[in-house]
Amino acid sequence: MKLFQRFSSSLFAPKEIVKFRHDRWWTTLFYFLCLALILVIPPIISTVQSDMLSYDAKKEIRNHFNSEESIPFSIVNGVLVHDTNDPAYVYQTSLYNFDIIMTVGDDIGQKTTDTNLYLVFKSDGVYVKQMFLNRKLFDYDDYPILNGIHFSSASSYHNHEFWDTIFTVANQEIKVIKPIFNFINIFYIVVGTIIDLLIVTLIITVFQMFTAYSYIKFIKLYQLSIYVITPYVIGNLLSYLFNFNLLYYIGFLISIIYMSILSRTIIRDSMRRS
Repeated sequence: MKLFQRFSSSLFAPKEIVKFRHDRWWTTLFYFLCLALILVIPPIISTVQSDMLSYDAKKEIRNHFNSEESIPFSIVNGVLVHDTNDPAYVYQTSLYNFDIIMTVGDDIGQKTTDTNLYLVFKSDGVYVKQMFLNRKLFDYDDYPILNGIHFSSASSYHNHEFWDTIFTVANQEIKVIKPIFNFINIFYIVVGTIIDLLIVTLIITVFQMFTAYSYIKFIKLYQLSIYVITPYVIGNLLSYLFNFNLLYYIGFLISIIYMSILSRTIIRDSMRRS
């Protein structure tokens, strides 16, 4: 009940937020986590329910490689080989939110960063790589239909035999790696949301501190700003659900206005007591 009262006041009655200045830290922390939960639930549901290889995705992938340079690799007897046996050659392309790398060499360090997600085709199989994750997905021998395939065929949109083979393997592997991708994406969603909320609360606190620094401590104003960002959270949520970015900025603007109202309320109450 108290949580709902704080939510209602934070959303519709900014002058009442000052009453929460004496909340214990764990009460405010719990409220902050509830706000974060409101924001992360829709993208998490979307991530879990998403079809990673829909018809549109397949079409886009074929279009992508149709405009790319020819890929000089093939699979022979369960091994990835370069057409001219060049171990230093590295093929790399960006697709969606990950990169595809092909090489018969061992060193791809300069081609990768810790933050990106990579699907790496090496001599002995395919790996997924990100930060501390470096997992082998499968050996080429696990899929006999890959034997003899030439990746140069990827540049032909209408090469149905090639793409049927690729998508057959991809569908099988997606069933295995989707939980991993879900975990990684959910982790980034949660961490990114928390960081975003912390930054927004810090920004509006710093700007109002110039006005209210003589009447309230920074840490207390920062604590109250967590309640103030409620309109920002709701605007952000509605923006995601309805794909209408203006709602995001409206929510942010309302939170700034509420912070200004809160600051004036704090100053007025302090002057009355003195």
